[in-house]
Amino acid sequence: MRFNKETVNMKTILYAGIVGVVLLVIIIASFTSKGSKLEKKNIAFERKAEEHLYLGEYDKAIEEYTKINTNKEKDNKLLALKNIDIANAHFLKGDVENYKKYVQLTKDLKVQDEDIVNKIVFYEYINGDGSQALKDGEEALKANSKNKSLVKSMVAIYMANNKTDKVKELIKLYGVDKNSAYDIAEYSRLLMMSGDMKGGFTKLKEAWNLDKDEYKIYDVLAQESAYDLEKVISSIKELQKNDPNDIAYKVWLAKVYSLSPEKAKEGLQILEQLKSKNVGNIEIKLIEASILQNMNKHKESDRLINEVIQSNKDDYKALHTAGWFYLNKHDLEKAMEYCKRSIEQNKNYPDNYAFLMPEILKSMDKASLAKTYFMTALEKEPYNYNILENAASFYWDADEIYIRL
Repeated sequence: MRFNKETVNMKTILYAGIVGVVLLVIIIASFTSKGSKLEKKNIAFERKAEEHLYLGEYDKAIEEYTKINTNKEKDNKLLALKNIDIANAHFLKGDVENYKKYVQLTKDLKVQDEDIVNKIVFYEYINGDGSQALKDGEEALKANSKNKSLVKSMVAIYMANNKTDKVKELIKLYGVDKNSAYDIAEYSRLLMMSGDMKGGFTKLKEAWNLDKDEYKIYDVLAQESAYDLEKVISSIKELQKNDPNDIAYKVWLAKVYSLSPEKAKEGLQILEQLKSKNVGNIEIKLIEASILQNMNKHKESDRLINEVIQSNKDDYKALHTAGWFYLNKHDLEKAMEYCKRSIEQNKNYPDNYAFLMPEILKSMDKASLAKTYFMTALEKEPYNYNILENAASFYWDADEIYIRL
């Protein structure tokens, strides 16, 4: 091959271009790597802070949150989240002055992230500053009425202020995920709480048709029954008049009957009618186990619960059930293990935080550690009066009521 000036120049240009591209890739990779390392460190700090919160170690949690590096962020979202988390830690600690300071620091950043906006309003509400929560919440709704977490917080705030008409208007804004049986079931609960039992059961039926084993459906039935058992029974029976053979209504009645020892036999009779019917695989067994337990047939009940646990080892619902199972057996270490595993599988399921974990901690003589769990549960469902009542009664027993509404 003959070399000439043009060939050399072309090769030089080509070589320089390749080197430039390689260097650019290295530089980008270097920045990405640094960013990735920083992000991993921040995540580690956040996780450690959460661990301390649930252990009641609020100063250590604040220390970990403070380590989160926000200097490289182009916007203030991470700083706002850091501030509001520190505010929460101060609130749980009982340091109202610093709680208010960090809430204000968060507000001053004017970040419109849905999660942060809701946290501000929720913390103001739960800290007893109802008028400010109402003001900030209404302003936030004007800016973004599709913020579902905010809608739920505002439902609670309107309920606390006896604004029932506002509650009904607000529930209409709740953007239901039609592909999620859980979300539809939660929406049905909101409707029931607003007094629309018929509409609530209509939505509950939609959820059931989508997933017959969705835990949230049965949580709605159980929690509404805890408030007014006979009203729930009469509502379901009213629905049965129009469609006596609808198996959904039969399953629901069996569930409600399973909650009461006096109605256990009626529940068992219904289950006999449902054999070979398409009623799901998990919840129907748990209903039967509960009925058998109320009839003092503990061996049969334990067999069914064990069957559900063994067949659904990675399902948060089965893990939650296992937590209750071992708690009732007074095996507290296993109860704690299964509750934590259930939380890992689904961090958004409030019953782990509001009911199961507090009972485990109480049995361990660690009732004071339930505070953060209740706070988490209320943040997820601030309107849920079953959670509020459990927290209030729990801390009445422990002589430590912390919720100020």
